[in-house]
Amino acid sequence: MVQDKILNVAIDVNQSSLDLFGYIREEMMRLDIEEICMNPDDRYRFEQEIEEKGSVRDFEVKFRRKDGTQMDCLLTATLRRANHGSIIGKQGFIRDMTDIKRLEAQLRQVQKMEAVGRIAAGVAHEINNPLTTILTTAMLMQEDIDPDDPNFQELETISSETLRCRKIVTSLLDFARQTESDREEHHINDIVIASMHLTQKKAEFKDIALTHDLSEDIPIISVNKNQILQCLINLALNAIEATDPGGRIIVTTRFFPVDEVIEIAMSDTGKGIAKDETDKIFEPFFTTQKGGTGLGLAITLGIIEQHGGTIDVKSKLGQGTTFTIRLPINKRHNDTKAE
Repeated sequence: MVQDKILNVAIDVNQSSLDLFGYIREEMMRLDIEEICMNPDDRYRFEQEIEEKGSVRDFEVKFRRKDGTQMDCLLTATLRRANHGSIIGKQGFIRDMTDIKRLEAQLRQVQKMEAVGRIAAGVAHEINNPLTTILTTAMLMQEDIDPDDPNFQELETISSETLRCRKIVTSLLDFARQTESDREEHHINDIVIASMHLTQKKAEFKDIALTHDLSEDIPIISVNKNQILQCLINLALNAIEATDPGGRIIVTTRFFPVDEVIEIAMSDTGKGIAKDETDKIFEPFFTTQKGGTGLGLAITLGIIEQHGGTIDVKSKLGQGTTFTIRLPINKRHNDTKAE
């Protein structure tokens, strides 16, 4: 998109910009930048930065489409100058990061809930034991006291409040406890492709090739699609984070009839994981990433194990990493192949 310096309107846009915003060319040309910028502060900060530096790279901004929906974008732009050096406008391009931002928000929420669940489970178990002791002691003391004794009622209060605390603890345990997930029949290849679609833009942004090699003889399998999708997205985002620009990530699927398992492998050409860390990466709160929560792989492991499967990792420093998921198939669907 090329923008006029004075009027703050577009004087030229390509078809990709029109598709992104949902306008036809004539409409886009008449728009002031304020009409598509969701936050006036974004525009002010952008104008300040580009005036001072002459260019802006990966500036975060929220734009409004023609239908009113919001886009989270990265804006890269430079000032355009005339032959005599005066500024005549700006030229740049926009990356739509909405899907990535939404995905990251969903992952953060899942990680937060998982963390709360683990903490709740630990706290509940620790509290339950002393509560049981308090309740038992109060009830035993009541047996030796006349009901008309004022202390009897005090002990009754202790007992009832202790029971109330135990109910709260039970609620915490119910919240933290993993329950059996709803499952339906799906083609694993379809879930793999969906995960790649959601992470493709982030890979492209880092100039990383994200490819697949999917076997055609994969049977239908009974899984919770959203949970398996979450696992694959998490692995893909980790691989993208660990891989330098120009690298590649490949996802493969294979069916092993003798073992009656489907294998999903994700390999990257990234920096790899140190040998002393590979045994820890599935532990909650262990992370090698700056700003990471250390819960992503722990959640992934829990989901795969809940499906009766396994996940392992092979990695060498400087030579990349491969995560391999193995899921058992439904025997009654052995002869049903993926389309």
